[in-house]
Amino acid sequence: VPIGTPGKLFISGAGVARGYLNKPDLTREKFIANPFIEGERMYDTGDLGRWLSDGNIEFMGRKDHQVKIRGFRIELGEIEHAVLQYGSDLKQAVVEAKESNEGKVLIAYFTASASIDKSELRSFLQGRLPDYMVPAFYVELEELPLTPNGKIDRKALPGVEGEDLIRNPYVAPRNETEEKLVVIWQQVLGIEKIGVTESFFELGGHSLKITRLISEYYKVFDVKMSLKDLFISETLESHSDLIKASKKNEYVEIQKVEDNESYIISDSQRRFWVLSQFEEESAAFNMPAYIELNGNYDIESFKRAIYHVVDRHEILRTVFKVDDSGEIRQWILSKEQLDFNINYLDFREKEENEQFVKSYIEQDSYKLFDLEKGPLLRASLIQLLDDKYVFYYNIHHIVSDGWSNDVLIKDVFTCYEAFKKGENPELPHLRIQYKDYAAWQKKQLEEESFQLHRDYWLTKLSGELSILELPTFNKRPAEKTNKGRMLGLYLSKEISSKLKDYCQQNSGTLFMGLVASVKAMIYRYTGQEDIIIGSPIAGREHFDLENQIGCYLNTLVLRNEVKGNDSFNDLYANVKQTALDAYTHQKYPFDRLVEELDLKRDFSRSAIFDVLIVLQNNGDKKKNITLTSDIADSIIDYGAASSKFDLSLYFEEIDDRLSCIVEYNSDVYDNDLMEQFLKHYKIMLLKLLEQSHQPIAAIDYLSGEEKEKLLCTFNNIKYNPEKLTAI
Repeated sequence: VPIGTPGKLFISGAGVARGYLNKPDLTREKFIANPFIEGERMYDTGDLGRWLSDGNIEFMGRKDHQVKIRGFRIELGEIEHAVLQYGSDLKQAVVEAKESNEGKVLIAYFTASASIDKSELRSFLQGRLPDYMVPAFYVELEELPLTPNGKIDRKALPGVEGEDLIRNPYVAPRNETEEKLVVIWQQVLGIEKIGVTESFFELGGHSLKITRLISEYYKVFDVKMSLKDLFISETLESHSDLIKASKKNEYVEIQKVEDNESYIISDSQRRFWVLSQFEEESAAFNMPAYIELNGNYDIESFKRAIYHVVDRHEILRTVFKVDDSGEIRQWILSKEQLDFNINYLDFREKEENEQFVKSYIEQDSYKLFDLEKGPLLRASLIQLLDDKYVFYYNIHHIVSDGWSNDVLIKDVFTCYEAFKKGENPELPHLRIQYKDYAAWQKKQLEEESFQLHRDYWLTKLSGELSILELPTFNKRPAEKTNKGRMLGLYLSKEISSKLKDYCQQNSGTLFMGLVASVKAMIYRYTGQEDIIIGSPIAGREHFDLENQIGCYLNTLVLRNEVKGNDSFNDLYANVKQTALDAYTHQKYPFDRLVEELDLKRDFSRSAIFDVLIVLQNNGDKKKNITLTSDIADSIIDYGAASSKFDLSLYFEEIDDRLSCIVEYNSDVYDNDLMEQFLKHYKIMLLKLLEQSHQPIAAIDYLSGEEKEKLLCTFNNIKYNPEKLTAI
């Protein structure tokens, strides 16, 4: 791995043991072939580390002591270290992540020689750790459980109860609205006895759960709340005030359609179908994913669970064909017609079996789906050891999205646990299926309220739409390709903290700050003032869509005019308003918008925008990245990728830093340009935050080395005037 990039620590040489006594499976797992010296072996320590620029290796903790919660990769040891700094009375501490009420939560276990005020301990940690690393529960024990070897037995740590959660002083609900809100909050957060002065976010709420609140409020109170309002108002009593002040909007269920041979498709499905007719485009809409499973699994029960989920969600048994009238329709197949099978692969006898798994996944990831015949889901259970598996699946975007993948996994494991016990799985009742949503969406588009959404977007995107013209030496292919590459870097603690503080002080979100800064960078690179970017949004505002699998994802178009004389403060305010307006009108399908605009088709580009920005805060992306201290100032090359747009920027909060991954079309832009873009963006962002009142055109984003080259090296020309010839 490059300098500064985390990797696993291995030991090789004459001192490496032959293996574990009478434990062949563990020996096979830990003692592997040395890829650098033929015939030698090396030992997998299970630890993580990284090279430093001086040649030393920095220890970064153990791989099995890292967790991912709400999209954040967390090193438990870092939290434990912070807990132990609280005071001399606190003797031992261990932090564990456990499943609780629809998600993982952090639990701090500790022993102490004197009474510890848990509220003060939490306040202490809030001043030293990012919010997502502060434990939600605090459990004091007389002693920590130990294994026979004297190590802390994490599996023996007890569960948590309500009193282990740090709470504000309890204030009971004072009216019927607050009583109903308490019930909703308890269901969404999985916490009992919630008071009206408590904060949704302090109780473990986040953006995805706010989406659930919006759906619940619509169903119970007949009001439609905005994300903006609920982000600003955190307490239960403030939500009560918002509901009382809101205009009633009667809740309407999504109606079921009558059974038929085939059904209409949604706008997003139509666009994916059209794009998938081009072979190279089709593979770009594959959504491969895998999960490592540790422990003894009942293979037959696991297979049965997957089959049950496929049977439960009609969309997983759906294919797409043109009917006799020439219309693209969706057809729902029976289990027998679908011919869906789960692959079981036993790699236990293969040496370096993890490499076989990697190769298998890489090959299948680009394997095309047949939209007319199906199935549009492939699943494999791969066994590496007696107690280690990989569950791999690949699904086409026309029947799924990131949220759906979470539903699929949750359903599979709920069914597995039930089948293993000989019980029937208890899953939320699905009153409707995707075909009902597609018909409902079509009906919604005909209503007068949707005319307002349509008018907003047609006005916002009226006139000539600019196209991105970043400098490049490559000639753009006549037809758009998906050949891409991924580069990444990490923003320092200082820059990340400054950006978050700036957004909070200006009553906005981190996403708005990222969009504004990227637009400022694009303006400085191109001089273009009309800058258009896209960003995905879940598209599940209706309560009935929460537990569904299907393609509900919508895309927002964010168009702003950037002037050189504008300050970053001006641009941020402009982007903030644009984003809030886009959220308000998010129901109008992007795919319908593309058709409505009647654009002149340019087969070398994407429709409307060429740049996509994503802030990943829902855990969809799985990257094996852990940061515990400052990382080297270097660009990381993640290798080849399938690029759907000219330029896609994926941001993610990791510890108290922001990571930025750029996925670019390598047929359009070269690697040097993208490396330069990332380096300049890092400098530009810091300068924008430090000089937010200065004109954007005056912000200096060149490094000292670049200035030296431009001003001195390139101008260091020696000449003799006497030898010049005048013409």
